[in-house]
Amino acid sequence: MTEKAFTGVKATEFPVIEAGVYDATLTSFSDIKSGINNSEYVFWNFTPDGHDVEVSIITSIGGGWKSKGMEIARRLKGKSDATDTKWGRDIKDKRPRVDWGPDLKGSRATIVVEKLFDEDEEIYRNRVSNVVAEGALEAAAWRAVGTVGVSGCTAPGGGRPGGLPPGFPAASARLSSAKRRPRLEMSWEYPRSRISR
Repeated sequence: MTEKAFTGVKATEFPVIEAGVYDATLTSFSDIKSGINNSEYVFWNFTPDGHDVEVSIITSIGGGWKSKGMEIARRLKGKSDATDTKWGRDIKDKRPRVDWGPDLKGSRATIVVEKLFDEDEEIYRNRVSNVVAEGALEAAAWRAVGTVGVSGCTAPGGGRPGGLPPGFPAASARLSSAKRRPRLEMSWEYPRSRISR
């Protein structure tokens, strides 16, 4: 039996990128997971251009016409040019049912990535909050700066601070197990040429 000197344990952290809008490739799906009430879901894993990291969005595996997974698949297949985060719940135009699954790997998209701080583990994580057809949102044109108090709250103006349209990134969010009502604190930085008054 050989003995080795104990040199300590290094805590692992997830590789993260800054919050923003990125062009990306769908690289994989997770295996099917089970959630609350035995609902089944999968992670859609994207690799943003120029980064060696995967960021994910979660959807149920339901095949409903207005499901989040169905709407993302329509966007990746060029069957929907929507950019909202209502995922088809407000559909007024025609959007077809499409098959989706691992055959979508390699599809190109523009994604909105959030950077969240998990207070319990004291680490940052990324989450994809929107997936649209590639180029539907100008990648890297809008960058958020500041912090979001605690996730799970909504802001005036359609869920985004200052009435910004849905689909633009929330800067960084702070996850907390605090018992008080969460607060939302944001500051935004954006190009003046994109502002309409």
